[in-house]
Amino acid sequence: MLSRFLYCLLAVALIFAIHTKAAAAVDDYKTFNIGIGSVSTPLSYCGSVFSTERMFKAYGKNYAISLAHAYCIYINLSRIETDLPSAGADPQLCSDIISTFGPNYYLAIGVQESGLSPNQSGYGYLQIDDARQNLAKSSQSTSIKSYCKFLNGVDHYGAVSGTNVCTSNIIKAYYDAISYQIHSPDIAIFAVNYARHPEFSKPLNIKGHIYYFPASSGMMRLLALYYSRGQWFSIANKIIDGCGNISIESQINYSEGYGGKYIYQIPELYNQFDRLVKIGSVYNAKVSENDMTKYLKSLAHVYKPKVIKAGIDRAKELMHNQEFEFRSHSFYTVMNEVTKAMLEASRI
Repeated sequence: MLSRFLYCLLAVALIFAIHTKAAAAVDDYKTFNIGIGSVSTPLSYCGSVFSTERMFKAYGKNYAISLAHAYCIYINLSRIETDLPSAGADPQLCSDIISTFGPNYYLAIGVQESGLSPNQSGYGYLQIDDARQNLAKSSQSTSIKSYCKFLNGVDHYGAVSGTNVCTSNIIKAYYDAISYQIHSPDIAIFAVNYARHPEFSKPLNIKGHIYYFPASSGMMRLLALYYSRGQWFSIANKIIDGCGNISIESQINYSEGYGGKYIYQIPELYNQFDRLVKIGSVYNAKVSENDMTKYLKSLAHVYKPKVIKAGIDRAKELMHNQEFEFRSHSFYTVMNEVTKAMLEASRI
């Protein structure tokens, strides 16, 4: 009887472990991943080496928190969490697609646009130029226009120029969310169908180097292309119109100018940052209530005082003078709830 009891107990423990592991897997996108270290790819800057450490030395926790904040803005304004299941994605596929828009995505854009140069002049380290500044106007045809109207009053140049890297991340998140909404729900349908084509994940040989772009990164690649070439770029539109049944490579190749290069450069840089995370070279500092307050007060170039106060108040409600590890689900919950509070407070 004892042996049978122990066997049953072991079986229950095993089932629980499997369930916990599965639950953790589909919650992967609720972890903020930032690869710490150097990246280099022949696709960008002829293989020059760039390190994320310089950004954290210059801007500390504010930079890390801004990457998490930008990610949460995109998730909430795009409404991707509900759109992907509606398009037929299971929880794991949802996680795989959503997670490609995490902090490492912004790092990849930063490398490509400026070599992660904090002192980049003009339109900042993400190179958010004039064509991207009229965000409120471009959101008018979308369901999130009331959340973007306040951007009319933002000093866009002040928010994205020079060393304002944190607010640059925030403006970038709004740009991507609006791009998504302009092409919603078709872009979600595209992403889900595209990810179901294993042949779209086959390794590619580009100029003698082998690259691998998972099919689950299809949406990320298209939004990167919209960022580079504009929110109505015809080739990207054509790919979406294919409903995920035509490969990106069949429509645009690496040699086709900046548009072609970008759709390959960004996922490759993202993959390199992701590999740093997987080997344990990952940012995971503890974030305190004071850290959150300091960060939120730094967003005056974008948000009005009442919006910043809404974020600070929500952080205090949730944190209770505690510290949370940056990669913990607890901090994800805090950052997501703070984001929601600020989105509502900025709504017009």
